[in-house]
Amino acid sequence: MVFCDFHGHSQKKNVFLYGCSIKETLWQAESTVGTSNLLEDVSYRTLPKILDKLAPAFTMSSCSFLVEKSRASTARIVVWREMGVSRSYTMESSYCGCNQGPYQGLQFGTSELEEMGAMFCLGLLVLELRSGSCSHHLLTRAAALLNAEEEPLDFSLQ
Repeated sequence: MVFCDFHGHSQKKNVFLYGCSIKETLWQAESTVGTSNLLEDVSYRTLPKILDKLAPAFTMSSCSFLVEKSRASTARIVVWREMGVSRSYTMESSYCGCNQGPYQGLQFGTSELEEMGAMFCLGLLVLELRSGSCSHHLLTRAAALLNAEEEPLDFSLQ
């Protein structure tokens, strides 16, 4: 399961994710609670790694998985803490533009944001395929939707 809240960012460049990791948070805070014996599902890093390979505007190096007290009421942290969704994110797209790849030196316009949205959806599909739980029926329907050109689409789940 994935939860993602989409925002604009005013200081960092590119597109990146904020996620949630108790282990990284304790380590960063130099907590007296030992993190070496703390078990944590690191699957929260999988989607950002996929997006880093797929999307030219995305940068893994700007992602952060710290849970700060000042952010405790944000949707991503509430969904992570209260609902147990380990892949709970805030995706930030910079108002400052991009400093890498084909968009280096440019501001993001609607076409770049739409492309990022498409790459996010593709990333979700790759994530699902990696999980091994994706059914043959779902893959067949997805392929049919991708191959459909002018014909009307049937979005029913039958």
